[in-house]
Amino acid sequence: MSINIYLPPHTIGGADIYAHTISKELSNKGHQVVVVTTQPYDGLSSLKPSCTMEDGIKVHRFYPLNIYSWTNSAEQSLLRKMIWSGLDIWNLHTYLTIKKILKEENPDVVHIHTPIWISLSAFDAIKSLDIPFIFTVHEFLLLCRKASLLHANGEVCDDPRSICKLYQKASRRIISNKPDVVLSPSNFVFEVLKKISS
Repeated sequence: MSINIYLPPHTIGGADIYAHTISKELSNKGHQVVVVTTQPYDGLSSLKPSCTMEDGIKVHRFYPLNIYSWTNSAEQSLLRKMIWSGLDIWNLHTYLTIKKILKEENPDVVHIHTPIWISLSAFDAIKSLDIPFIFTVHEFLLLCRKASLLHANGEVCDDPRSICKLYQKASRRIISNKPDVVLSPSNFVFEVLKKISS
């Protein structure tokens, strides 16, 4: 099973393409592949997961309950973005939804990618069922909510604000020792996260 924030037609960046490519290749090689991903808000019915077959892959899509959808995040105020981020860090709706899907699907292994928008609570849902899982770290999400470690002016952030340090501590606590394997397509990203986490 793969858990990632986006899947076509909503793919945005490299991590989404990477996760989707792995899922397609595993399916092509005869493996039964299940993907859990998000969908834009479209009324209360979007909170409940829908299940479809897409290119030979079973896909569960749901909207993680929050105060606005990722499709209109750019127009939100700073206060609303902060509330949204707080709810996204550990989202009860996501936890219960993913746990229910995991129980139904009973996967041999779970591979999670970039859990922003889908919530770090996914880690607790997987661990609560004692399912082996892999976490691929694609960027600096565990250190920076923007995932880039850059200020708005493009300069590297090497002295995070207090709220950022609080977020880093919370994310490490939620994820700590839960994945069985941690991977990254970037050795630089992996080394930075390892150095800060130690």
